[in-house]
Amino acid sequence: MDWSHQKKFEEVVLQHTIGTDQVVVQPNLASICHADTRYYTGQRRKEALQKKLPMALFHEGIGYVVKSDDKSLVKGQRVVIVPNIPARRLKKKHNK
Repeated sequence: MDWSHQKKFEEVVLQHTIGTDQVVVQPNLASICHADTRYYTGQRRKEALQKKLPMALFHEGIGYVVKSDDKSLVKGQRVVIVPNIPARRLKKKHNK
């Protein structure tokens, strides 16, 4: 495997204003999928790398609710992290 495009990991703390329709989750366990490793090792098209990097390498995991105005989610509740599916879409499905 060619590791010449390998990048270093860098911890970054982001500050956000949290909206009333958002949930803050403290990740507890996360995974890095095969697609993410292709970004990390530079095995994607140059245009894709320029568009996506830098990026957070995980998008699947579990964690605990830290803050939520949604009454169905309470502080400390264990949740699955799937940030590429908006919560409003899940809520609509759940309420049907």
